[in-house]
Amino acid sequence: MRGVKRSGIYINAPGLLVLWVYLEELGIVHILNKMGLMNDQNGCNWFDHFLFNIARIFYGISTYSRACSHEEPSLSFFSHLVRLPCNDTFLNGLGSISQEQVFELQKWLLVRIKELGLIHGKRVLFDFHQLDLDVEFDKLRQFGKGPSPKKKVCCNGFRPHIAWDLDTGNLIVAEFRKASARGPTTVKRFVKDFLLSLFNGLFEEVYIDSEYTGKDVWNFILDSEEGMGAQLICCIKQNAFVRKHRDTFLFEHRDEDNFWCYWDDDHIHSAKTFPLVWEYICPKDKKIKKFCLNCVVKKNIKTGKLRTFGSSKPNQSPRQTLEDYTYRWTIENGIKDLVHSFFLDKCPGMNPHHVNVHFLLVSICKHLYRMIQRDAESLMKNSNGSIKSLETMRDHLFKQGCAKVIISHDTIEIHFLNSFSPKFTEHFNKFYHLVHNKTANGLKILGGFKLKFFLQPPYGDEYKNALKKAHLTPVKIFENLEKLG
Repeated sequence: MRGVKRSGIYINAPGLLVLWVYLEELGIVHILNKMGLMNDQNGCNWFDHFLFNIARIFYGISTYSRACSHEEPSLSFFSHLVRLPCNDTFLNGLGSISQEQVFELQKWLLVRIKELGLIHGKRVLFDFHQLDLDVEFDKLRQFGKGPSPKKKVCCNGFRPHIAWDLDTGNLIVAEFRKASARGPTTVKRFVKDFLLSLFNGLFEEVYIDSEYTGKDVWNFILDSEEGMGAQLICCIKQNAFVRKHRDTFLFEHRDEDNFWCYWDDDHIHSAKTFPLVWEYICPKDKKIKKFCLNCVVKKNIKTGKLRTFGSSKPNQSPRQTLEDYTYRWTIENGIKDLVHSFFLDKCPGMNPHHVNVHFLLVSICKHLYRMIQRDAESLMKNSNGSIKSLETMRDHLFKQGCAKVIISHDTIEIHFLNSFSPKFTEHFNKFYHLVHNKTANGLKILGGFKLKFFLQPPYGDEYKNALKKAHLTPVKIFENLEKLG
């Protein structure tokens, strides 16, 4: 810090430094200090490795080994490190947190992001994401086999279970699971561990795919006394119970005109629904309840393949049921964003504990990005109202080019050396003014320092690309060369 005070430091990712402000707002520093994760061991602590990993993801470095060999000082300065650790030190440093502490942090994080309004918990989507890994036979017990969408067969690997908030479009929680995990054996414990105490009475709708088919899962979601008490919208696996009712329904309407309706160029759906009814004995009072899913059949015109979709909502048309199920694209697209922007698939090694820590840190990064999006909404929204991904915004918001960082009294000043367009300059001025106001009382994470950003004047219209060419070398030199030739 004395060197920074004396002559400053040049970094090429000045936008990373705003993450200090949002980590402070998230309040994670207090909980980590309470858990003893900010106590120095061998010159650094878990918090230093935590900051380094946050910076790595937002900078756009996909793996731990590449981050550790990074020479530019943005990552080390953000992480409060004089120099970056080696790969093993980084991996083992992050893995020094216990599994109990990871679980405690996951539950604390859920409470905090609910307080910040990043999740509502009313309409929830569940899904798995298979991570294929090549493992040695003697380590196979730690992994298990799961269905791989890429390879179209069951493969060894990990399979995080993910909950997504439909209303906010944000991740709720991602938990490590072996690839052998399946929906019916996961949902009940997962919801009780993370969601039930926090959102009990708030659940309105739950969206699941065919992997979760099973009366135990349906009962838990529908039952308001022992479970979530929400409406269920699902794709249903063609097991014997479902197939019996579906085939009877199709047989009864086999000769009916206009029974099949257009859905898209490849699919048609039934114009009517059939009820799927079963009895459920409540564990508490042993009373018998009846649950019902109103089901619609969807048919592939080319292959004849049938799929069944169900909804517990009463008086709903077949088309409404299918349209409701399309909300599941929210979690599918969300997982793709976690993979491409936050490197969810780039697991650090094959130790399940290290991988679970990785999922926790990816979750924190996702929430930090949504907090930034809340304050820089005009900069980060597409014309259709959707939010630009971190992959899209990384160069605009975090890696804007060279800046000089100096310390002036109680303020860390970031002076950009590059100019931006008038539009971006206006957005950045508003955003960085807001960030500066958030640090008015100093940041605990920086020992009381404030942050202030200084932008260059915007470049003029003459810098717009109009297919004009400017010679880097004066024309006279070429003329002289011709004479010499």
